[in-house]
Amino acid sequence: MHIFRLAITLSTALTGWILCMPAAALEEVRLYTEHYPPFNIKEGDTVTGTNGLLLSEAFAELGIVTQHRVVPWARAQRSARTQPLACFYSAARTAERELHYQWVGPLSAEYITLFSLASRPIRLSNLAEARHWRVGGQLGDAYVQWVIDQGVEVESRGGEGSSLDKLLHNRLDLWISGSIAGPYMANIRKTELLPSFQSDVRSELWLACHREFPPELIQQLNTLIERYRHDGTRARILARYGVQP
Repeated sequence: MHIFRLAITLSTALTGWILCMPAAALEEVRLYTEHYPPFNIKEGDTVTGTNGLLLSEAFAELGIVTQHRVVPWARAQRSARTQPLACFYSAARTAERELHYQWVGPLSAEYITLFSLASRPIRLSNLAEARHWRVGGQLGDAYVQWVIDQGVEVESRGGEGSSLDKLLHNRLDLWISGSIAGPYMANIRKTELLPSFQSDVRSELWLACHREFPPELIQQLNTLIERYRHDGTRARILARYGVQP
């Protein structure tokens, strides 16, 4: 009887140890992203920003080595769908993307916004009026797709920076970006934007991971992100970039 109980105890302990293994024995995790300040900021060979630092904190607490890679946005999404130990961020969680990934977050949130230059202001009463203007945004971006789904034609090539450049050089009239990221990037360029139209609902930004990514690790990461929201960790990181919680 004692031997039987000992076997059960050892079996239970072994099962618990195995369940903890994926986080401890996991190979390097690749986190694909883009330069999208203040959420993801490429600084030399590292990636910082509010979401970059928040994720680095969580993975480090779990003892998992990560490699942040700044790549074109479409490639970031493709990599997270084809590499089992890969994720991408900061990703809008949409119905089209929902089943293709596992999700950690939300890390942050902002409104989808169409910006004009303050020096060439455009004021829209509704999104449909944007059809009369040259509208641009980033290739593969969920914000861009949302605007397209509303019946507005959008020029989507390259990344966020190239679309902002086109706005600055009068090759676009309206630029699709986030309510936080858009002005932040424009401020770096010493440019003032005018929000010409803004969505009613905020878009949450998440970490999206491959469907075969260890589910127990997804749960652990979500637990940490939730804790950071309440223990001041997230607020501290946001304050570093002048972003309100």
